[in-house]
Amino acid sequence: MAAAQPSPILETARDLRDLRLRKADWDDLARDALEANVFYESTWLLPLLRHFGPVPGLLFLFVYLPGPGGPAGRRLIGLFPFRRAPSRLGGMAPVYRLFNHLLVYLCTPLVHRDHADLALDGLLDWIDGAPDGVRLFALYFLGGDGPVGHALADRLAARRQPFWVVSSHLRAVFYRADRAEDYLARALPGKKRKELRRQRRRLEDQGELALTVATADPDGAWVRAFVDLEGGGWKAGTGKALANLPAGAAFLDEAFAELGRQGRVRLFSLCLDGRPVAMKCNLEAADGEGAFAFKIAHDPAFAAQSPGVLLELENIADLHARSDAPAWMDSCADPDHPMIDHLWPDRRSIVYALCASRGMRGRFLIWLLRTAPRLTARRRRHDG
Repeated sequence: MAAAQPSPILETARDLRDLRLRKADWDDLARDALEANVFYESTWLLPLLRHFGPVPGLLFLFVYLPGPGGPAGRRLIGLFPFRRAPSRLGGMAPVYRLFNHLLVYLCTPLVHRDHADLALDGLLDWIDGAPDGVRLFALYFLGGDGPVGHALADRLAARRQPFWVVSSHLRAVFYRADRAEDYLARALPGKKRKELRRQRRRLEDQGELALTVATADPDGAWVRAFVDLEGGGWKAGTGKALANLPAGAAFLDEAFAELGRQGRVRLFSLCLDGRPVAMKCNLEAADGEGAFAFKIAHDPAFAAQSPGVLLELENIADLHARSDAPAWMDSCADPDHPMIDHLWPDRRSIVYALCASRGMRGRFLIWLLRTAPRLTARRRRHDG
């Protein structure tokens, strides 16, 4: 007869000091995660919270598996960062939503590859306990078609937990082919590849075109150059540029310092006579299998030569040339992105879901949120 599965240990942390004390366990979990998410690793979240905090309503749920000898030998098997916020129902139904930020492009939690179901059951048990009186939980910005998304859907169904997939969208993802030439032949028609070669020659006609790739930014020079380049482009008007964030450059300096020490950052610069015309940053996950295309920027003065696209071609070549390159890369892009969607033909699903505690109140909240927009629309039609 198989031994009974031990009950997970659930603990919460609400401040930066407590989170730092758990960093070693956190880093071990990131390396052994069922699905990588660099934006939920300690190397990203700890400096983010330090530079942009304090964050009101912050709560991290840690799920531990007890060791054979009891709690002393425990292992972290689940990490779920949350932030308390009002819901669309206002004060009558506060919500804990997975932590997101302008510089966090994925909210898939870290769960251990060998204990995913137990970690997710720990999360759902915590939800059933209505922590701080909250019964509604926004599991937003999840990788819906990844192993964590599938495991979560299975556990929700098995437990008959009330939930609602509010919406989903597709975004570009890269999967390495045997050769860069094979990849580009599938992604782009021959006429487009010919046009890009012509644009590169036009750029080369204007001066010396050079590519540099760095794996660290010890003096912050790359970050400063990127902030200036991005701040002069279209993103500055959207509020999404690092120049719009007072602590943006300082945060990246700290995050890149740690990632650089671990060899997990890749900084591209395409320069014309020493002047950057396009720059791009990739972040590699702790497991070494995947990566995330964090940011890209180009000089609008050279838009006719598509320097951002030309730099992305260099990135694709680099991913195929390196023996230690990750097998996949998340674009971190908006859906229907005008540039990356044409270069990266594959897609991943990003899901927005709501979950509630089991019982009548949880089911009622999900029903109310699903029906409220229809009732409002019907009332407006009637009043009109």
